Amino acid sequence: METAALSSHPHRNDSRRTDLLESAFQLVLEKGIESTTIVDIVRRAATSRVTFYKHFKSLADILSKVQESILHKFRAYLDEQVKGSTGLEKCRFIFRSSLKFYEQFKDELRFTMMFDQYESFIRPSHSEGLSIYSKGWYSRYLEEGIRDGTLPDTAQFRLLFISMVNATIALVQRMAMHGERIEDESGHSAAEILETIAGTLETALTWQHSV
Repeated sequence: METAALSSHPHRNDSRRTDLLESAFQLVLEKGIESTTIVDIVRRAATSRVTFYKHFKSLADILSKVQESILHKFRAYLDEQVKGSTGLEKCRFIFRSSLKFYEQFKDELRFTMMFDQYESFIRPSHSEGLSIYSKGWYSRYLEEGIRDGTLPDTAQFRLLFISMVNATIALVQRMAMHGERIEDESGHSAAEILETIAGTLETALTWQHSV
């Protein structure tokens, strides 16, 4: 049980919260959301239920906070990595980098897929699925391309673009979750599959630009 002195220490509180979040993340990857409990989380974090409830309202709350942390990490990564002088070049770079993104964030993608699937049962009002949240990232580059004239400003292209975004997200999540099975069934490696899809999407963007 925490003492009053420890619970009032801001750095110790931040550390305990981080430990709880990391424990929840790892347990979900190991056991799935349905089999993860608050008791499991506090045991893994070597803390108490009292400490847990100082930071989180419920199991749904901590899982939502893990999801939010992952989404912010994704956005920070994209903001740092995206290259290009035009909206078109930045959109092409994102699709072309899907393999690197998959390889770097495989565990995080697995968590987001499990969370998205389970969200209908735990749905806190502030939670966001990866496909919904990420539209904001990609839309910035879409709007930039429309402003600089490198992408068309039509309803048809906007629909195509969002469909391409959702297809990319669904693919990297599915590969993170079921990569070995997909490789066995298709006879191709994850790298080959992602590079082929990314190339197709990049070609579609280039074709639309030339129309």
